[in-house]
Amino acid sequence: MKKIIYTIVIASALATGTLFTACQSTPSTPAEEAAQLKVDSAKQELKDAQKAATAEEWEAFKIESEEKIRINDLSIADFKERMKTSESQFDALYVEKIDKLEKQNKNLKAKIDNYEKRNTDWASFKSEFNHDMDELGQALRDLTVDNKK
Repeated sequence: MKKIIYTIVIASALATGTLFTACQSTPSTPAEEAAQLKVDSAKQELKDAQKAATAEEWEAFKIESEEKIRINDLSIADFKERMKTSESQFDALYVEKIDKLEKQNKNLKAKIDNYEKRNTDWASFKSEFNHDMDELGQALRDLTVDNKK
């Protein structure tokens, strides 16, 4: 029984050694080296093109987002003005909601500014930012809706 185990272990070691020595790479030919340089160059050009496209997309996204934030600021200012000029007394909950929405809007502006400094993952940032912006927009629209029945 021991002989069989030793034989299997030795055969496995020889097979593994043969496999590793047979997989050594051969020296490259000049044609292979030239082809590899072309591939590397093409990869670099692709990366540069992707960065340029992302930069253009970022600028368009930034302009659009800043416009939405500005519109939100105007809406919040309008709500605050209506609170001041209205004869009815606004409850503390309404005032608190407006303050919370104003803070969220400022946080979105800060996210835009911070992204330029950190350049994190573009796709996840864009998705998260759009989600937050949509939630804020919906909350502003729902602010004047009376859900009491």
